[in-house]
Amino acid sequence: MDKSLTLVDVDTLISELNFKKDSDSDILLKTLRTFYKANNALSELRSIKSDEIIQQIWPLEGKNTKADKTHLKEKRKLLSAIKSDINKICRDLFWKDKNPERIGIGRFNTFTILRETKYDEVRHLKAEVRYLKTILDDIAPGSLKKVKGDTSMETLFKIREAMSSQKGATTDIEENVIYEKDEKMLEAENKPLSSKDLEITQSVMDIRQDTLNIALKIEEFKNFIINILHNINEKTISHEEGFEKLNVQIIKDKQTLLEDAAIIIQKLSVLDNEDDPILLNAVKLLKATLNKINTEKEQQLNNENLNDSTLSIIRENTEIAKSLNEAGENLSAFAHRVWKKMIASTPKEFLELNKKFEQISEDLTHKREEIEQAQIAKQDLEKEKTKLESLSKTLHSEIETSQETLKKNIENTELVINAREQSLNIAEKLENLNSKALNVSNKVESKEISVTEGNFKLQEINKDVEKISINAKHLAESIKKIDFEEEPYLLEMINGITDNLKNLIEKRNLKAIVNFDKVIEEGLKVIENLDIADETLSRQSSINNETNLKEKFNILKETSKVLLNK
Repeated sequence: MDKSLTLVDVDTLISELNFKKDSDSDILLKTLRTFYKANNALSELRSIKSDEIIQQIWPLEGKNTKADKTHLKEKRKLLSAIKSDINKICRDLFWKDKNPERIGIGRFNTFTILRETKYDEVRHLKAEVRYLKTILDDIAPGSLKKVKGDTSMETLFKIREAMSSQKGATTDIEENVIYEKDEKMLEAENKPLSSKDLEITQSVMDIRQDTLNIALKIEEFKNFIINILHNINEKTISHEEGFEKLNVQIIKDKQTLLEDAAIIIQKLSVLDNEDDPILLNAVKLLKATLNKINTEKEQQLNNENLNDSTLSIIRENTEIAKSLNEAGENLSAFAHRVWKKMIASTPKEFLELNKKFEQISEDLTHKREEIEQAQIAKQDLEKEKTKLESLSKTLHSEIETSQETLKKNIENTELVINAREQSLNIAEKLENLNSKALNVSNKVESKEISVTEGNFKLQEINKDVEKISINAKHLAESIKKIDFEEEPYLLEMINGITDNLKNLIEKRNLKAIVNFDKVIEEGLKVIENLDIADETLSRQSSINNETNLKEKFNILKETSKVLLNK
């Protein structure tokens, strides 16, 4: 949106259009207008989605059925057609000075300045006026006065006024072009005017303007060289400085000529199949000149003989400009002949030609709108494709992570089950050792056995205690390997193991026998590790699948308690 446009301009245009109330065009304009909330702030709204407009004008149920999708597709085409019709009228109003800002509906459904296209220029002949001022001398309008009030005829009157304002030079421009009026030339002159002639003329005048632009650039370059040489002679700049500036400008000028030549060569392809003698001569001369620009070696300056080397460059560029002007005169002659035919034609013939151009322009406008809609759809698809690719990568990554997590869960679960089995084994063995130690102690007290024999039996018990200590260490190492922050649900089973050890050490009446403290020490280490894990897990806010796992681990814990309490 051009920042110079305001809502006042838009409202003025809507009033000028004055569509029938509740017509498709009227409803669309009013709908678009509702999207603009802030006063005089059109630049803030850059696009309006077509589907949003359709939903407001032709509401859908939103069930995403096949019928809804078909309906939406049809309405998109209808929306594009209505926009094209409105823009056509907006362009017509511009040429009538009733839409000076050239406001219309842009490709993104916002009010914007319509781009000027060559089809507008063909339809309204505005570009031809600009060119005709330079190539026509004096044109008599013939029977134009017979038609009044027609827009196309008004345009031709403007051409006449523009031409009549130029004084002097009454020579026909075709007389400046040297050619032999053979049969082909006479046939071309007598050939009736067609819509294709006007279409070709548009391209011809475009190329003619390009040749004039190149000739003008060459003239400016020549003046630059002369000015530098003058400054060197006047000693306002040094010889070395002037030489450097000339070298830089020569390289720049050569690059510009190559770029301009490439543009004209591309445009000349439109005229390749034309058999008009004047055009053939112009195209042949232009191609030869442009090929010379493309193939000639880069011009070099001689520092010791600067004047002569620059003079050589000026001559070469002058020859190029001369050839371009000659070709340009041929192009102007062709355009002059076509326009004489057009203006000399009857109003009826002209109106028929103009009607054809209107239809061609309208068809092209519709095609252009369809292409723009297709481009927008393509962009949307690209965005969706990018989103899907990103989602696919994310899901793939999550699957890999889940697989790793599952694998780790299984490994950790096996570690916990192993720790549980070891704890039950330790508890059972400690229970047996406790019974044996009490039995030995009672026999010593009752003097059933001697103290020496009692100590010997206790030493045997101590050997078993050493083995249990090793098992307790293994248990502690197993628990250390478990990452409770990632596997919080395993804490339920570990808590059961912890309770078993605490009950065994604190509540059972174990005698303090030789080396038995080691068992308690290892057990306390295990409990300490479990308490640390418990503290870590308390920071977790949620546990996935906690309920089902708790039930399973509770069964294991109860089984453990039963075994310990037997």
